[in-house]
Amino acid sequence: CSINLSSSEPTRRCEISIVIGNKNYHSGSIYLEVTLWQIKHAFMFMNMNSIFAVTSEENTPVMFTLDRIGFKKAGVLRQTAFKEGRYKNSVYFDLLRSEWKPS
Repeated sequence: CSINLSSSEPTRRCEISIVIGNKNYHSGSIYLEVTLWQIKHAFMFMNMNSIFAVTSEENTPVMFTLDRIGFKKAGVLRQTAFKEGRYKNSVYFDLLRSEWKPS
């Protein structure tokens, strides 16, 4: 997992991402638990104002989880990846500190 600052400017905005290589862990609570930790760390310890995440439009479990946590769908980035012989879109989500409800 990673938390990446979106620019060198003091925007207080970052991107969170997770790569889980072992397919045995693609379902279950690990993605949710790590994402909640990243959000808490970004808002509470890094003093971020906004967090964003980007996923494939075909990754419905991630989109469901982000929505469940409180992220808002901010838009679609068209044809951002070329896989399986065709271009695929990415979905952009974000969460503002003022919208976050810590658990």
